[in-house]
Amino acid sequence: MDHRMSRGVWSGARSSSATSHASLPLAWQVLLLLAAGVTVALLHEGFRFPLKMPGHHGIEWFGILLLARLASPLKLAGITVAAGAILGTATFGAHGLHAVQGIVTLLQAGVVDLAFAFLAWVGRSAAALMVLGALTHMLAPLVKAAAQSAGGAQFGSLASGLAYPLSTHLLFGASGALAAWLCFGVLARARGHSRR
Repeated sequence: MDHRMSRGVWSGARSSSATSHASLPLAWQVLLLLAAGVTVALLHEGFRFPLKMPGHHGIEWFGILLLARLASPLKLAGITVAAGAILGTATFGAHGLHAVQGIVTLLQAGVVDLAFAFLAWVGRSAAALMVLGALTHMLAPLVKAAAQSAGGAQFGSLASGLAYPLSTHLLFGASGALAAWLCFGVLARARGHSRR
């Protein structure tokens, strides 16, 4: 299935027809993206999965981030979702917002936005999206390791070294990306049926 990334499902545009449909106003698109980010923060706080594996929240983070990125035509959709996630964590997080986590969130979203801007093929297959999710989620333990080695906060997820967190972040980033791909396919098909 070839999903067209230049225009998300929120744009209301059709590539196969000259018929024009009104797109969502920009303000609504931004609000939806911010709400998606806040949802990430609420899920992180509300659901404590008993996996006890570093990076397991990458399932909902990359699921929502990449679904929003696929659905939105805005070039900074990922950064906007990240801003919502940071705002949500700062507001609802039991332990507030850790500076390193905020940096990681923005960095991951920025990489996603850059990938969609310069690698048009990245959202056209599940495999490519999973590679993007996996590699981008692996930035989290790398940034934390750099902060820790610079004398910053100590992270329990790095207690046994870097190899294990990298592998689990790869797994959960790819899983979240696959979930986003599948959900986007459902949305695209539903939108296609609604136009008939």
